[in-house]
Amino acid sequence: MKAKVTSLICALLAACGVSCNHKDGIILDADVPGTEVYLAEQKLGTVPVTLSAKKLASLGVPNPRMDTNVILDSDSFGETVRVMPRTASGLNYFNFMFLVPKSVRSDYVSLETPWGLRTRHSGGMGDRGESFRINCAKVIGRDGLSLHVDTLDPISSNGAPWKVRVSLINHGPQSIKGFRPSMKICHSQVGKRWANRGPREVNLSAEWASIDPGKTFRTDISIDPPEAPIDCGAYLIFSLFKDETSNHLAGNGWCYSNTILLRAR
Repeated sequence: MKAKVTSLICALLAACGVSCNHKDGIILDADVPGTEVYLAEQKLGTVPVTLSAKKLASLGVPNPRMDTNVILDSDSFGETVRVMPRTASGLNYFNFMFLVPKSVRSDYVSLETPWGLRTRHSGGMGDRGESFRINCAKVIGRDGLSLHVDTLDPISSNGAPWKVRVSLINHGPQSIKGFRPSMKICHSQVGKRWANRGPREVNLSAEWASIDPGKTFRTDISIDPPEAPIDCGAYLIFSLFKDETSNHLAGNGWCYSNTILLRAR
């Protein structure tokens, strides 16, 4: 009886393009149960999500199990898990994104995208391009720091800079101290790219180098929009170093903010 039920389930899954194993496809997973997986606006399921070769083909996504020109890996920015070319060959990127359940969503770093809210990740583990399991990024890091950005005006008209307010909070029991505090303005890799725009570094005042428990720092930052009228995402990274010269980071390393969607008109 059990075998018949299992066969029936597998047949139903196969009809949806999802196999009971991943011998011919890939698996996408997350450390938070109930996390949803998306390709652009299309919801693919709740983790673990198995995409068979048939399902990948129906989505127009190359199969890294069969196509040696592509691999499955994190984008290194914590926004997506990608099927991407092994080399800069001009092939397209196919970005899978994740969204934790609403009941715990406030505990994790959010990503605003053209298709709705998603969740940032802080790395994960892969298996030779056959599967990838992300670690969803928590708002409060292991060192107690959190970084949040709010838009003071999300729409830029006639090339006027966007204005954002950044808040850095130490929720932990220990002071975080270092040197050369800075904020890096980064452009989201999701949606339309900002042509010829790299990250911009903003040096902060010396008081940001000592963050006592319960302390909050705030500052307003301007972001120059692209010339084209598009919607694009931005996030910030706070850095604090252990000394005046090296690149060894204090605390738990980089502190990432949420991603906000900005509009240029």
